[in-house]
Amino acid sequence: MSKAIILNGTSSSGKTTLAQALQETLSQEPWLHFKMDDFWAMLPKDVEANSTNFPYMKIAMAIAVSGLLDTGHNVIVDLVCASSDKMALPDFKQRINPHNVHEVFTVAVTADLAVIEAREIKRKDRANGLARSQYDIVHHEGQYDLLVDTTKQKPKAAAAEIAKHFS
Repeated sequence: MSKAIILNGTSSSGKTTLAQALQETLSQEPWLHFKMDDFWAMLPKDVEANSTNFPYMKIAMAIAVSGLLDTGHNVIVDLVCASSDKMALPDFKQRINPHNVHEVFTVAVTADLAVIEAREIKRKDRANGLARSQYDIVHHEGQYDLLVDTTKQKPKAAAAEIAKHFS
């Protein structure tokens, strides 16, 4: 049985840094870090990366993650799933594990909006305002196994908390 950890949160919430800390913390076996940003990075520079232009990108990502799990890989999934998406988090979770043969653990990655916006400004690869536009539509109670607030918790501590569920 393969395992997946889904890190869902707004842009600049700390998902990628947390995923890297998880790879270090769970180093007794390899974990692939699979992120939506890598899918968007495949686009030509003059094509805007968004769900309007590519409404089925999350479905493609879920199919790829499912394939990795089915072939024995453990995967840390780093994405933004909003309730307004064609594929919300419960749908994504079902798509990557349609036969319930893998262990899938979901983590809400959040932070105070002011902190997220400050991180967004420091990044050169994000449009200002992206995180704010996602902030109120990403997380819904009852969908997660764990909530991590990167305003209050450092990546290594959060990774250790998540890792407890895999020991």
